[in-house]
Amino acid sequence: MNGEKHCSIRDLEQLETYLNEYVKEEGMFHAEINEEVREILNFSAEELKSLSASDLYIASCLVTTYSTYVSYRLGHHNSILKWCVNIINKLVAKQASQYDKYMKYEQKKELIIMEDSFAVKVDQARQHAEYKVEMIKEKLQDLRSYSDRLERLGRIRNYDPSR
Repeated sequence: MNGEKHCSIRDLEQLETYLNEYVKEEGMFHAEINEEVREILNFSAEELKSLSASDLYIASCLVTTYSTYVSYRLGHHNSILKWCVNIINKLVAKQASQYDKYMKYEQKKELIIMEDSFAVKVDQARQHAEYKVEMIKEKLQDLRSYSDRLERLGRIRNYDPSR
């Protein structure tokens, strides 16, 4: 049984289009990649030492704004990941009865994916989305932490400019 009768990879493309349209319709906007943020993320120790409290606050705000953009991308890839997992689960549910009832679910799942070219494509998209989600989560944590540190350093400099 081929999964293409029920779904197609075009559905994934339509999901991406829907997500982009949804963001526009809901009036949600997000920051874009800002070259200033790239510079801030690459500050050397000397550059950090030379910044005033207000410069540090501004840098913190810019990094926070960029974090908003990264969060948007995380949500986008999370939606794709959930779509892929959902499609694979549906394919497995439809075809599971063809296998021994005592066979482990994961084994059935792998066999069903291997035997269905559509399922292979969806699983590859799932793996790619899973990688992106994990990578973006880690980056988002780093950005938020860096933004907090810049803000704290700004507060310290505000009270003691010699630091």
